Amino acid sequence: MNNEDVKSATSPDNRAGRPRTLKGGGTQHLLPKVPLEISDLIIDELGSTYQRSTLAACALTCRDWLHRSRYHIHAAVRIDCTSNLPRLTELYSPAWGLAGYVRSLSIDACDVLGDGLPAPHPWIDNARDLLRLLTKIERLSLDAIIWQDLGAEIQALLLNHYPLVKDLWMSTCDFRRPSQLVSLLQAFPRIECVRMEAMAMVSMEETIVVQDGSRKELRLQWLDVGDLCTMPSIVARWARSYEHIAIENMHFSWGCEDPAELGQLLERAGPSLKTLSITMDNRIPDALADKGPLNQFLNLGYNSGLRSLRLLLRLEPFEVEDLSWISDLIGPISSTQLRHVAIYMEVLVDDQLDRIKWDVIDSALASEQLSSLQKVELGILQRRKYGEPVDDSQEDRVKNRVTKKLPKLAARPIFEVTYQDA
Repeated sequence: MNNEDVKSATSPDNRAGRPRTLKGGGTQHLLPKVPLEISDLIIDELGSTYQRSTLAACALTCRDWLHRSRYHIHAAVRIDCTSNLPRLTELYSPAWGLAGYVRSLSIDACDVLGDGLPAPHPWIDNARDLLRLLTKIERLSLDAIIWQDLGAEIQALLLNHYPLVKDLWMSTCDFRRPSQLVSLLQAFPRIECVRMEAMAMVSMEETIVVQDGSRKELRLQWLDVGDLCTMPSIVARWARSYEHIAIENMHFSWGCEDPAELGQLLERAGPSLKTLSITMDNRIPDALADKGPLNQFLNLGYNSGLRSLRLLLRLEPFEVEDLSWISDLIGPISSTQLRHVAIYMEVLVDDQLDRIKWDVIDSALASEQLSSLQKVELGILQRRKYGEPVDDSQEDRVKNRVTKKLPKLAARPIFEVTYQDA
């Protein structure tokens, strides 16, 4: 705001409620003149919390506030089975000039009137005229979509009509073949964030990932493959199929698939990776099938730029004796930039803790090479059997048991052990 703006906003004839004498003898009360920079900041603050009614009032206040208010009011469009698609199509037709404001599109195929679970979605085919109008989409969210049930036109729109998409979110979507998911992931040349959870693959027989010939580089701020995804390896293959890749933040929930698929992606990501979160369970030994230690296939030593590491280890069933894969995973860590390590273990019985090679973990995390560490958290979550009484002394016993196995870490103030039963 320059000096002229200040003078204009504070001049005697421009103060709120200051009367001005009109030629006919009457008076007029003037509203203050708010500089555009200030009004934009106010409207942006309202937009950040999406106060729709207040934004609408701002849009009606004066012409100068209209554009900024519309920018937030029409930023996102969400459609589901209850949406009035003809009305939305009319609203975002070229006659009103509003489609260009829409930057986020969410298609929710859940039964919002019933149990909220995924439901058949033939109504989406009726949205094709609306989807064609929205050409500035930067964030795309798909919930409960069964890809093979979409009409050919809708599939083509999703694959070809949104080249500006940077952020892709998918939840509880089904794909008949891996290539269908890969085609969708490859449809967005500017993609920066890919997040998904509870994704299902009908058939895993097709395992070939076709290289995207339109681009050689993949740069992601986030790659998040969450719980209940049946095909994390397909996403890993897609990401590493590019000639050059850089991924800043990564989370994978890995089940029974070959961990080498994840290991190859981590190797390709190399020092670009800054934060890593992995969820694993006791199916890992079965996936290795006597091939050798886990760190031969999944080696965190390649990620020399790693700053934060979070591991969630679900140690079920408790009959599994071989838990050496845990120390194999942690042992190779060597990033001199590592600041925070959090390891959470879900156990059924605390005897499982005796099957872990704690000395390897202790030596790795207490080494001089990791002197940059500022926090090491070890959390034990023990699931109590139904009807089992609460043992108030269990927490102290488990914490002491683990602390004694990690003498080097326990001697440092950065180390903390927590316990929770559920």
